[in-house]
Amino acid sequence: MSDLFPAAPSIFPSDDGGEALMPQFLANLLNWIASQSAQPDPMQIDRREPTPSELAFFQQTGTPGYAAPDNRVVLNPSPPDGVNSDAVAQNEAFRVFLRERYKDQPAFLPPLAPQQRTSLPKSYQAADPFDQRATILARQYSGDPTGGQSTALQRQFIDNMRGRFVLSPPAPGPFGR
Repeated sequence: MSDLFPAAPSIFPSDDGGEALMPQFLANLLNWIASQSAQPDPMQIDRREPTPSELAFFQQTGTPGYAAPDNRVVLNPSPPDGVNSDAVAQNEAFRVFLRERYKDQPAFLPPLAPQQRTSLPKSYQAADPFDQRATILARQYSGDPTGGQSTALQRQFIDNMRGRFVLSPPAPGPFGR
């Protein structure tokens, strides 16, 4: 992408009708801001079949899927009745996307509302604030009502993230996914 703002010193019209110089740092900042709004190629999020230990975990807990530590989406081949596996896949893919892009910059994720924090399962109450935020945002992204009422900042963040990742089709495996 070419710079929208030329390198300084550049002469620009000022508000009072005169001319003003744009310092280099301001030109660099404006170019960085413009580059952040450009839609990058979507990030590919992969799926994989569960390992034997993950299968045992799914059977014990009924968890419909998760964002695995290897940053792939793993779905329960026998999810509980009434679970929308496509929504679960989108939820977990969004969590992987957030982990890949924002784990080192958690302040970029919008904060949780107090009622969202208290609605998290007890196992998440003491979790890393990034994981808490990613959990709620992913639930909201996928339409899961347990994400709670979204704030204006959360809605804006989610809307800006749409189209920034794609979930690969299910890999062939023993469960026909």
